[in-house]
Amino acid sequence: MGYRNYIATINKEEYDKIKDFTKEELYSYKNKSMTNDYVGPYDIAPNRLYELGKDVDEFPGDLMKPFFSNKELQDEMTDEDELYLVDKEFLTAVIDRYSEKIKAYYEKLLDPILTDEKFSKLKDPKEYDPNHVYEMARHIQSMAFEWGVSAFNKKLPYDLTKGDAVTTSWKYEYAQFELVRIYKTFDWENNKMVYYGY
Repeated sequence: MGYRNYIATINKEEYDKIKDFTKEELYSYKNKSMTNDYVGPYDIAPNRLYELGKDVDEFPGDLMKPFFSNKELQDEMTDEDELYLVDKEFLTAVIDRYSEKIKAYYEKLLDPILTDEKFSKLKDPKEYDPNHVYEMARHIQSMAFEWGVSAFNKKLPYDLTKGDAVTTSWKYEYAQFELVRIYKTFDWENNKMVYYGY
């Protein structure tokens, strides 16, 4: 599966209980052996809100704060993995980054077929570059597959039967709405938001 990044949540009461732990205290609290077991970010904040996936863009360091006040434990937790506290500003940065990617992609698709930026009129289709037509057709196919228009996949990009997620789609166009839902419904008063990777 490989390394992936997540946004998760931890109750403030739980966070206040563990934030000053040493490594020994953390392992003891999690009923784990320091010689035979490993406590990872997923053990500390198991309530995942969203999987950002792999190859996630880097975000400014000032948007992330150490999870543990004990520097030694924080350094160990972030030696191979990531574990940070984040806030609304971080989530806004993720949402903005997704918006930029979506806009850039559609600008790339549209630019060769528009007469100009001011009026955004389409050129005569006879003038279209065949390679670009193929790229647009692939995009249409990809979006159609997302909606179950395929012999192999009849799934839809949403699920009405379980969980709180609006969409399970990996497409930026849809995942964006999942992030906005989290932004609007997250209980900042009683919970801490966590960004981690492993």
